[in-house]
This record gives sequence, C-alpha cells and structure tokens, in this order.
Amino acid sequence: ACFAAGRTSLVVQDHASDARDRLVWRWTRGDAVPLAALGDPLGGATSYALCVYETSAGMTALARPPIEIPGGGVCRGKPCWKALGGVGVKYADRDRTPDGVESLVLRSGPAGKPSVVLTAKGATLAPPSLPLGQDPAVTVQLVNDSGACFGAAYASPAQKNDAGQFRDKTP
Repeated sequence: ACFAAGRTSLVVQDHASDARDRLVWRWTRGDAVPLAALGDPLGGATSYALCVYETSAGMTALARPPIEIPGGGVCRGKPCWKALGGVGVKYADRDRTPDGVESLVLRSGPAGKPSVVLTAKGATLAPPSLPLGQDPAVTVQLVNDSGACFGAAYASPAQKNDAGQFRDKTP
C-alpha cells in the first residue's frame, strides 16, 4: 500500500525538441512517513523508481518504463544524495542520467508534513506517449526497494491531456 497525499500534481510535457521535455511530480501534505521508510539512498542501499500507469478500457499498464533514480553514486564530483537535516534526503544530478531526473526531494514527518518532489527534463527523459489513457485514471507511484511507496491517482478528466502535455492535480 502506498502512502497517500493530501495534494499532488503531475505535469508531463513532450516537445518536438527532446531537450525541452519535462516531467514534474509533486506529492505533498501526505500521510505520516517515518524517516526509516525513505531507506538509505545516501549509502547506495536504496534506489527509487517512478512509475506512471495509464488506464484504457479498464486495463492498466505502464505508460513508459519506470524512471530510475539510483542510490549512492557521484554526480559532478559530489555525492548525488545528501541528508536534509534528519527529516529527509535529496538527490541532485545536473547531468540528468540515467532517465532525465534532475532532482528528487523526499521529506518525512507527521501527517500533513511529508512531501516528495521529482523533477526530470531534457533529452534523456523519454516521457510517456501522450495523451495518457485516463479511463478512469492515471496513477503515479514512487517506489523504493525498501518497500515504501508514494502514490496518487488522477481521475478523468485531466486539466489538460493532449499530444503535447498532460497536466492534472488532486485537491
């Protein structure tokens, strides 16, 4: 079961120029999340994957292969991951390898305080094919190999869902 959010948003943009492709997912004001649920990405023991599922005629499938955010690693001569004052972790990779992820910020805390913000962009992103099947919903899950899951479902109709962009939010 995934931790539920109080508010989420998803933006996927697929431009003719791959350098301008973008995906931003925000998961905020969620269920209580203990720091231990975030695992140990600093030491490389925990990796993350963002999965975007579309639904057409009641059949749910991955809209694209999972977007991988590896644990550990060195990005531009510095550790890719750093601790955020005992409340969370942050991943930063300006080179956006392997799957276009530039940053991932995970914050733990009591109900209403946890948050997740993932930003991916550029030619290495390969966004899902648009428009996304939303019959009845598009589902996004960020999972780690420690068993934690952060999820959101975007019910039809989306604010925007066409060949160039998917944009929606939950209350």
